[in-house]
Amino acid sequence: QAAGLARDLEPFKLLFLEDPLRPEHKESFRVVRRASTTPIAMGELFHSKYECLPLIAEQLIDYIRCDIGHIGGLTEARKIAAMAEAHHIMMAPHSGSLGPVAEYAALHILAAIPNGLILERIEDDWEGREKTIVPHPKQTDGFIPVPDAPGLGCDIDEDFVAQFPSEAN
Repeated sequence: QAAGLARDLEPFKLLFLEDPLRPEHKESFRVVRRASTTPIAMGELFHSKYECLPLIAEQLIDYIRCDIGHIGGLTEARKIAAMAEAHHIMMAPHSGSLGPVAEYAALHILAAIPNGLILERIEDDWEGREKTIVPHPKQTDGFIPVPDAPGLGCDIDEDFVAQFPSEAN
């Protein structure tokens, strides 16, 4: 089905088809790759460079989309970006699932690597997002400036965040 969908989407010249398969189905990525020229993006479910490596090494994807917060932070993301660059694969990080601090981390990664393409971003996906960190990342004409303050360039408003304690299930 994923191969048929990718083939059917070819006339639309998508930037990429995101997560058409579960990441552990490497053989199925080969089927999709042979069936279509639609670019494939994968990675927001990965938790380490070792999960990414087979798809990158065999060029079964065109874009790696790891989430900086899930993948192991800035260092692991840089390693994945370097592996991807060596195989002509662009990086388009998944962002925001761990909040605006992780989004700033993804923004810094994109600014620091030669194969950075685009940042997935959900604008104001909950009411308090803008109050969580200072300054809040603002998009202007499709761009977010990379902050030059120490660290990631933002501070957490701890008083605001304390109003929303984590709830364990």
